Order: sequence, then C-alpha cells, then structure tokens
Amino acid sequence: MSTSEAGTHKLWGGRFAGGPSPLLDAINRSIGTDFRLWPHDVRLSKAWALALGEAGVLTRDESDRSHVYRAARSEGQTQRQVIRHLLERVFSGSAPKLVMQALAAKRATPAELAEIRRLLDEMERGGK
Repeated sequence: MSTSEAGTHKLWGGRFAGGPSPLLDAINRSIGTDFRLWPHDVRLSKAWALALGEAGVLTRDESDRSHVYRAARSEGQTQRQVIRHLLERVFSGSAPKLVMQALAAKRATPAELAEIRRLLDEMERGGK
C-alpha cells in the first residue's frame, strides 16, 4: 500500500446505518500518518530492546534469524534494583520517606497494611 493509498483507506466500510464512531473516524484519519511512521517506530523499538539488553534487563538469543528477548532478572530482582535507584536519587537514601510517599500516593487496603506490619515485625526479629 502506498502512502497515498494509506491516507484514503478506511478500517470500517459503511455497512451500518449509524456509521462509525468519532473514535473510529480518528483512527481512520491517522492511518496515513501511522503508515509513514511505522519504520521509525520499529527502529526505535529495536533500539530500546538493545538498550535494555546493554543495561542487563533483557537477554537476547541470536541463534535463530529472529532475535528473542527474555528478562535477564526476576521480577523481584528488577523491582529491588528500581527501588534502590529511586531511593538514592529521589529520596536521598531515606527508606521512611519512600514508604510514606508510597502510602500517601495510594491508600493501602487493610489487608495490605496487615502485610506491611507482618513484614516489619519479621524484619525486627531478624528475618528478611
């Protein structure tokens, strides 16, 4: 499909009496732009995947023609790494400030508060 054809293509024909919704009209109007931008989107997505690989967040399997990316760390390891960076850069190393802001940003449920208390008690006893 050429760029000029992409500008006139519609995802939805006129089969129904009511016509397409305004949202679908907006999508139809964006097809020409999307068609022109997709090569850049793909290139940026590849660059982002490479950057995540260099940062150690993803691993890349090049044994086949298509490259397969996988998480290099577990979810917990990634969360701890992000929190360490956030703690140092935003909260000047203050864990209480981070926790207070997290609890102020989103109200914890009674069950979540009970879990937090349990974890704190465990830490005081010398656990995790």
